[in-house]
Amino acid sequence: MTTTSSTTTKTSSSSAAATSTTSSSSSSGTFSGRITWYQPSGTGSCGTTISNTMIVALNQQQMNNGANSNKNPLCGKQVNIQYKGKSVTATIVDTCPDCPQGALDVSPLVFQSLASLGVGVLQDVSWSFV
Repeated sequence: MTTTSSTTTKTSSSSAAATSTTSSSSSSGTFSGRITWYQPSGTGSCGTTISNTMIVALNQQQMNNGANSNKNPLCGKQVNIQYKGKSVTATIVDTCPDCPQGALDVSPLVFQSLASLGVGVLQDVSWSFV
């Protein structure tokens, strides 16, 4: 596992490519990619304090941060994440600058709803906006 610094701290990473079944600028449809987890702290790119709750950092390509990311319409939106018959809903509060398109970086609480933290990376995860 690697560690990088940004508004979030990566505790796991993968170079696996992620794909989307719809356009990256769309907030509808089903997307697929990988999920990693990070230890959230401080202020996320949406301008709110983040902690280990049911939160997600969306990949930078789909987050499409402009000059004022605090006003990003995706901030506060919920996503439903599905992996091997399990499902969890989390709220977008941050951006994952190192995640490929389609990927999510989630809090430990969200990750543990799908698999053990020791797994580190989940491949072929499906997710959609609620």
